[in-house]
Amino acid sequence: MSHLVLYIDEWGVVVMIEPKLESQKLVGLPEGEKYDGTLTPGGRLRNLAERLESVHSTDLGVAYRTLPNGRAELVFSDLDGKQVVDIPTPISKEDFNSITKKIIPLEETKFILFELARAYKLRMPIMLEGGTAIGKTFVVNKFANMLYGPKAVIPDFYCSGQTDTSELMGKPVAATAKPEEQQQLSDYLKTDAGAALKAELIKETGGNYEYRELLARAAFDLGLPIDKAKFEFQLGTLPKAMTAQFRKDGSIIYAKDGPGVMLHIQELSLAEPSVVNCLFKVRGERGHLAKSIQLWEHDGRTIEAGPGFFMVYSTNPLGKGFLERHEIDKALARSFVWVKLPEKLSERSLRQATSSIFSFDKISPQSGTIIDLSKEAELGETFGEVMAKFHKIYQEMTERGESGRRQKIPATIDSLWRVAKLVQTVQIPTSNNKSIDMVSTLREAVKGVYTNSLQDGTELGRAEHLNQADVLNLSQSILNAFEQILANATTDLVSFRGKSVTRQEKIEILTKEAFSDESQNQPYAQAEEEAQEEAKKSAAYAGVQSSLIELKKELGEAAFSDIFKSMTHNLPEEEKEELRKEFAEGDNKV
Repeated sequence: MSHLVLYIDEWGVVVMIEPKLESQKLVGLPEGEKYDGTLTPGGRLRNLAERLESVHSTDLGVAYRTLPNGRAELVFSDLDGKQVVDIPTPISKEDFNSITKKIIPLEETKFILFELARAYKLRMPIMLEGGTAIGKTFVVNKFANMLYGPKAVIPDFYCSGQTDTSELMGKPVAATAKPEEQQQLSDYLKTDAGAALKAELIKETGGNYEYRELLARAAFDLGLPIDKAKFEFQLGTLPKAMTAQFRKDGSIIYAKDGPGVMLHIQELSLAEPSVVNCLFKVRGERGHLAKSIQLWEHDGRTIEAGPGFFMVYSTNPLGKGFLERHEIDKALARSFVWVKLPEKLSERSLRQATSSIFSFDKISPQSGTIIDLSKEAELGETFGEVMAKFHKIYQEMTERGESGRRQKIPATIDSLWRVAKLVQTVQIPTSNNKSIDMVSTLREAVKGVYTNSLQDGTELGRAEHLNQADVLNLSQSILNAFEQILANATTDLVSFRGKSVTRQEKIEILTKEAFSDESQNQPYAQAEEEAQEEAKKSAAYAGVQSSLIELKKELGEAAFSDIFKSMTHNLPEEEKEELRKEFAEGDNKV
């Protein structure tokens, strides 16, 4: 007996005939363990205690358990470790370990995972509202990997002014059109000409037009030989997800009676009203998802939701630098569990994330790598200390200093990942090519990832209300703050090898040690050591100079003169003289 299977490739339907559905190795989540009425309350409590114990030993708040019947389940715990939710999973322990290894166990991450698991268990749609720095999409995707497999990519629908109900619910497509012609039609309808064509049709019909008529007129405008009578209906993202199923290789197929998969609706606050109206269809009773929807676009066809269908919504908060967002319809908002997340990571989580990222165990060396930082733990730890302090200062300074700029460029964990990637793969040699200048390497990575976004001259030229000098000053202030973290010799020394040094000096010492083994028998070893000593002097000079710039703004003339003498006491005489000239006022009291 043959089965008709509709395969989904990039969510475009292709019809194929397969002799056996089982040959596709479909992934369907097994049914969960049912309530066992034969056990006493004490017996059920012991089972709960076992699940609690299994998850308490994990950093991420998620445990993998194999049950006596051979099935596997995931056990999620809340931040307090008091609540647990168990969900069946078809993945292996090895797959689970490979997935969780890629997740930094931050408090925010654990919180999102538990809320997702609880909502999924009850089949209650959930809304995640929070800033871009929290990692909503990342955690949703990792949760899906735990449910379906490490290669699974769940369908998503990104709300914007360019998306409409036809992409969400479905639309007629020209059956006789070639794929490239269908793409032409789709692209045309997103242009101003296509919008005008749609507006004209709405005016003619009072809004009650058929989509195939719109396609036919668009085809005529483009000169495509498409007969408007020959159309077939292509399901949109929502009805497909309701009955989709994963293959073992992570791809998705669509069948009429599939179990359904998780669907992620992103940036709901950007959705057009017509899209919001369609989402009302999946509101069920008592806070659950609807068991079926009717597609009036497809002659009233009913789509039955499989038992595994689940919906996650996410959005950034209104205001706070996020543009063109609408308040979500209150009736729709009541239809899901709303979880309010922070707008940015806590200081504790930021330090934890930075420490994990700059351990470099997840960033492989590349052709441009000279010093493999995954093997230099102290150097990576020092970079992490610098970047944790700098990232926080950057956030504070841009929030305070970019008030005139409409488009905010948020600093997120991704920013830290980019810096770490650059530092590991694009390393800058010293002027004599005898070593790597790790201070310059870190400095240039910070400029490329953080401060270049504040110096967009093209954008500034178009925005008359912005003051270019102000933005450039902010950028320079941020770079000065970075240099302070590296080289401040008066207030921010660190203990290293029994003495107090600046972080810049520590980086330079550790860089030298990374080369020490291979440098001992090389003829340029002495020249390298001399170059390092010169670099130290320059670092000390730069640190004093940077500190004096800030102190001069805050101190009176007499106080500044005293602090100037104290801070320059150990510098060579020629460097002292340079600083005297730079900071001289009136009768050169400094």
